[in-house]
Amino acid sequence: MSKFRKAMNKSVPRNLRLGNFSYTSVWYTLFFAAIFLIIYEPFSPSVWFSLYDFESAIKTSLFFILSLIIMMISKAIWLHFCSRHRAKNWIYVTWTVGECAAIALLYLSFTSICSLGSYASIASMVFRTIFCVVSILAIPHSLIYAVSSYVQVKDDMDMLKMETAVPVDEKEVEDMSQRMINFIDDSGVLRFSVDLDSILYIKSEGNYVNLFYEKGESLSSYMMRMTISSLETKISGTPLVRCQRSYIVNAKRIRMMQNDGRGAYVILDSDACPVIPLSQNYASSLADVVLKMKKA
Repeated sequence: MSKFRKAMNKSVPRNLRLGNFSYTSVWYTLFFAAIFLIIYEPFSPSVWFSLYDFESAIKTSLFFILSLIIMMISKAIWLHFCSRHRAKNWIYVTWTVGECAAIALLYLSFTSICSLGSYASIASMVFRTIFCVVSILAIPHSLIYAVSSYVQVKDDMDMLKMETAVPVDEKEVEDMSQRMINFIDDSGVLRFSVDLDSILYIKSEGNYVNLFYEKGESLSSYMMRMTISSLETKISGTPLVRCQRSYIVNAKRIRMMQNDGRGAYVILDSDACPVIPLSQNYASSLADVVLKMKKA
């Protein structure tokens, strides 16, 4: 298999499978597009977008709003797909091409329906539309992918450094081995090892689980392809306990559990953590674990 095919069959960087980053990337793309249009407009007599007169500004703004809607819908469908399937690079590239094609079709519709721009022929109009849309979207998409890849490599390297740090004596080695917990996926592959005491909570995201843990003074996360039910079985007997359909918490890190009449919650001992919902179905078993730990 060629290097290109291997690269295309690799999984998409984690950030591109997460909701917050994916939706934020849309705004980065639109910001870049606005800068590109401002720079490009004076050099092309065929373009119709402009912010210098009222009518053109309205059409340009409408085009941007509809493009934003297309990209947001595309990202929502993409994240739904990622929650149920393994997202490979070739799928991401195909998806991006489809998104560009949809926006190119929108731009072409504006151009033809409103008789905008100056083109020698229909073929010229289609070519310039494709060139313009690809020029606008290809650069920010490439930068977003590159940044996501860099962040993932950096996080993985930081984790490796943390895991391979040399303890000062044999007692510390023994203590560390007792504190470490290994996360093994459904295929039996060790995916992640971390100090149990540093784990705060785990959140389900479809067929993935996102592990949130302390690294120094900051909150870090690691995503694994595994259902939360499968993970619950693997970590049975540890302080990691299910508290809601989508959450597992570290009972050792619980500051308090409360019910304010609108719902029950778990509050952890880290200010960086959100309030974790507590389901009535799991409240009793979680309370038993907390009490047992306090007696010990």
